[in-house]
Amino acid sequence: MSPSSNGYNVRLFPHRMRMLRLRMRRHRRQPAPNVDATVNIPVVGDSNDDGTVAQELEQMRSTLEEAILETRSTPLENRRRLPRIPLSKRNRAVVRALNPMLVTYLEASRDLCETDSILFGAAVALCRIIGAKVSHGWTRYWP
Repeated sequence: MSPSSNGYNVRLFPHRMRMLRLRMRRHRRQPAPNVDATVNIPVVGDSNDDGTVAQELEQMRSTLEEAILETRSTPLENRRRLPRIPLSKRNRAVVRALNPMLVTYLEASRDLCETDSILFGAAVALCRIIGAKVSHGWTRYWP
């Protein structure tokens, strides 16, 4: 087998893709957490103070969409290097808020390259939302 463009052997079989899609559908059924507007982190609860929760979620969605579109237009070898994100309660809550938003993008994904762009875009969006510094260096994949 010949390696892919990034030097790794990547193969997704149809049954593996079906399993991933089923997991995404199952995950989508879980209710999305609300977002506390004062500290911009998702919280468990149903308090919607004058639409601020919906506004924060919409802001997160637009950040996600912008990052995905930016990632799709950037060649793989020119992607920015992303930092490691600490596993704090706040960061996990933001990830839990972003996960349901990813379902529609991932279900519409046609191939592995598009799925990769969606997931990398989600990681970029997470960094922007939590305020993590993104390196100005580029990630370099050697053939």
